[in-house]
Amino acid sequence: MTRQNGGKTTRPAQRRPRAIQRSKQVNPFKTDVPFKIKDVKYCNSLSDEDETDGAAGGGDAEEMLRKMMQLKLGVGGEGEKKPKPKVLDSLDLDGIVSYIKSGKAKKIVTMAGAGISTSAGIPDFRSPGTGLYDNLQEYNLPDPQAVFDISFFRENPTPFYKLAKSLYPEESKFKPTPCHHFIKLLADKGLLLRHYTQNIDTLERLAGLSDELLIEAHGTFHSAHCTDNSCKKEYSQEWVKGKLSDI
Repeated sequence: MTRQNGGKTTRPAQRRPRAIQRSKQVNPFKTDVPFKIKDVKYCNSLSDEDETDGAAGGGDAEEMLRKMMQLKLGVGGEGEKKPKPKVLDSLDLDGIVSYIKSGKAKKIVTMAGAGISTSAGIPDFRSPGTGLYDNLQEYNLPDPQAVFDISFFRENPTPFYKLAKSLYPEESKFKPTPCHHFIKLLADKGLLLRHYTQNIDTLERLAGLSDELLIEAHGTFHSAHCTDNSCKKEYSQEWVKGKLSDI
């Protein structure tokens, strides 16, 4: 159809067809675990009914979550009825011992913290009354954790040296606990793959554990390094022990 406008012939603007908007398929449960779209059947897009009915959309999300949990974790679905093989006879120390003695555990990794050394007389960090951080008043620190802060150490190393002297591991002072000897026993049996410890007390070494099996994640009294970035020279345990005895 045309119109006459001041002697000119014009055509009406043509309406373009409205584009159909489709919602993108996204994974609302993004994790570090690889997630394949084929694992869960996503809805292609929200229909007009879904857009006006919040309950319907919520149901789809719940179903999506249920299927993801079922496929990735093996929970929340019909497949859960299939019995899974038991690893431990019981969820306690006896169950662990039984599993190790069965010969099925051939590469054991152990991880330890301050708790395995408290029975040797070395305090943990945060227990009220007896914890290390609760008993540093004599050092006049801005806060208890400053004793292990490298910036504070460079300004005032004396509190750290005094604390290190009181905690320095000597066999006449601190002895390995049954837990340390158990870890050494695993090594002797050829079952220990690696032992990770947060402790700096070297009681694993006093128990006889070798360097190859030991990761001392927070450092150790076994050796020391110069804190000058241009130096970094390593010093032996005996050298450090001699310096601490002068304090």
